[in-house]
Amino acid sequence: GDEVARGTNPLNKDSDGDGVIDGREVSDNTNPLDACLFILSSQTVTPSATWQSADCDGDGLTNQQEKTRGTDPLNKDTDGDGVIDGKEVADNTNPLDQCSLRLESQTITPSTQWLNGDCNGDGIKNGQQLVVTMYATKPQLLTDGTLNFKYVTTVRNLRPESMDVNRVQNNLANAFLGQTAFKVTGIKSSGTLIAANNYDGRTQTNKIASGSKIRGYSKDSVVVDVNVSPNGFVGIVNTTAVVEGTGTFALPNIVSSTDTTLSTNGQIMPGGLPTKVEIPKVDYFIPDGFSPNRDGINDYFVVIRPFQAIVSIEVFNRWGNVVYKNSNYNNDWDGRTMPQNGSGDVPVGTYFYIITSKENSGKVKQFKGSITLKR
Repeated sequence: GDEVARGTNPLNKDSDGDGVIDGREVSDNTNPLDACLFILSSQTVTPSATWQSADCDGDGLTNQQEKTRGTDPLNKDTDGDGVIDGKEVADNTNPLDQCSLRLESQTITPSTQWLNGDCNGDGIKNGQQLVVTMYATKPQLLTDGTLNFKYVTTVRNLRPESMDVNRVQNNLANAFLGQTAFKVTGIKSSGTLIAANNYDGRTQTNKIASGSKIRGYSKDSVVVDVNVSPNGFVGIVNTTAVVEGTGTFALPNIVSSTDTTLSTNGQIMPGGLPTKVEIPKVDYFIPDGFSPNRDGINDYFVVIRPFQAIVSIEVFNRWGNVVYKNSNYNNDWDGRTMPQNGSGDVPVGTYFYIITSKENSGKVKQFKGSITLKR
């Protein structure tokens, strides 16, 4: 009576030919009339030839081929690596090993286990598509007491397909605090990343513009030029960049690191590592000579001083006559006499100076010495 009511064959213990007897299918709550709806471990009889030649999971392998290879005929991706079993066989990779695959062959979302795994042991999860590093060049001291350097942020795509990069976020205002001031003086990008020309590190903190991409297995960079006024600050400033992209699989925000090998075992730090810039003490430097011959090299008497220090200068010849003076000197003496002393260049030789500097704090310093002028 039950077989007739259910529509199964009372003369065939396995009506649908899937290798699971009808009574077991009823107890398993599967369908004894559907050859592809059963629990694999419940198979106790030989499946029919029709079932063996069918492909229940649509992965390109017949059910019997799956049984022979040990793959699951009810799961198109037995090992959960995102590549269907039939494609793995065609690729000559192992459909039972989630770390044996070709990334180009992934057509379905891998399992959570695969996404969180690390097949090559490099410290990067399999599901992470980007690696982001950022470093800073050594600060260069300018004659006005400010510093110039560059932040270089590199985005590397670990997968074969291109992806959209939505933002490379870097808020420099969180790095340069207190009396230290900064300004972005330039920005450029490489490859298919598009630099955001309005980036200022303060109110506009995304370094890239809409339409930015990163090609498969490639890396591109964004370079930001920064000018810093220490205003007496000496020490280290830290910053990180956060990159957000739209990849093949769900991609969390990636935080930049200073390098790609950061931990003691050579693996990448998952939470990023800040990029450091050391701000040196900006002190006075007065050269002992210059050569104002208009060749564009060392043509001016350059006095390096702390930022916003006001410098006055008097220069004397060996007879004590003033040949040049300026109460707000901006490194612009090129060896010419003052108008009241005539015109033209002063002769080559040794000259003497008195330099007085008033710093932003109100502190006054005075320097005396000699300088050799050559042409």
